[in-house]
Amino acid sequence: MSYNQNNNISNTDPDMNTITNFIDSLNYEQAKNLLIQKMQIHPNDVDVLDTLSEVLISLDEPKEAIKILKKSIELEPEKNPEKYMSLGQLSNYKNSLLYYKKGVELYCKEINSLNQNDAEYFNNLKKIKMNLASAYASIAELYMNTDLWYF
Repeated sequence: MSYNQNNNISNTDPDMNTITNFIDSLNYEQAKNLLIQKMQIHPNDVDVLDTLSEVLISLDEPKEAIKILKKSIELEPEKNPEKYMSLGQLSNYKNSLLYYKKGVELYCKEINSLNQNDAEYFNNLKKIKMNLASAYASIAELYMNTDLWYF
């Protein structure tokens, strides 16, 4: 729960730009506090949930991050493949594989939905392809380092 300087619960809605600035300056605790405050005001905002999960991962709070990621998936399962990649890293074996595969599926959907007439088409395509390559590398690593190849 976020508190203002008088230790009262703050009812203000924190600005995402302010939160992003805290994240960019590696001030994760302050970003976490503001995100929790924002989440209390907007409990079903998946962008807030996804950002909070990234901050929790950075703060080495994987159990809390998993809870937040699962809530985000429950609310909007087809949005943001990165949340599946994060869950893949935080999970083990078969669950990791399932999350990675869902992330790959969403990256492929993103590629197919790109507008070729958009000025940023090639930049967006390059970014998604890099994320997709990373996802496939994570899957390959999972197979190399576990007994999943038996299944």
